[in-house]
Amino acid sequence: MDDRELDEFKTQINLTAFAATHGYQVDRKKSCRSSIVMRRGKGDKLLVYKSHRNEWRYWAVHNPPDRGTIIDFIQQREPGKTLGAIRQDLRPWIGAQVQLPSPSTYVPDVTHTPKDRQHVMEAVSTMERVTEHPYLQRRALGKETTWDPRFQGCVLRDSRGNVVFPHRDMEGV
Repeated sequence: MDDRELDEFKTQINLTAFAATHGYQVDRKKSCRSSIVMRRGKGDKLLVYKSHRNEWRYWAVHNPPDRGTIIDFIQQREPGKTLGAIRQDLRPWIGAQVQLPSPSTYVPDVTHTPKDRQHVMEAVSTMERVTEHPYLQRRALGKETTWDPRFQGCVLRDSRGNVVFPHRDMEGV
C-alpha cells in the first residue's frame, strides 16, 4: 500500500467540505481563519484545523477521543470500514472528481497558525500578577486559591484587563 496516497488524502482533501457531506455545517460566528467550528444536530461539534504538516485535522469537542485526520473521521463515523474501503471512498476527492457541497456549508481553506514563543514570552513579561478579578470571582476562584504558593504567577492580567492563565512546558511559557 502507498503511504503517499494516505498523505494526499490528509493534506489535499478539504475536511470541512468532506464533513459537510456528512451533515456538518460551519458555525461562522465561532470560527476563525485558523480553526473552523462545525456542528451537526444539537451535540455534535467539531473543531477543524490544519497541522504544522499541513494536514487537515479535526477534534470532536464533546468526545475528545474522536480526533485526527480524515481517515480517523471516517473510521469514527463508519466503524468496521476497512482502510481499503476508505481509500476507495476518498480517491474521487483527489483531483476534484466529486461534486462539492454548497459553498455556504464549508470553508475553502484554513490557515495554520505557527506558535511564536518569543512573542508570547514578551507579552507575558509585561502582564501584571493578580489575585482578584471579577472573572475569577464568577468562576469561584478566591484568594485562597490565587494566593496559594503553587499558583503564584499563574494568574495574570493583560493590558486590556483580561485574565490570562499562561501555559508552560519544559521550555517555559
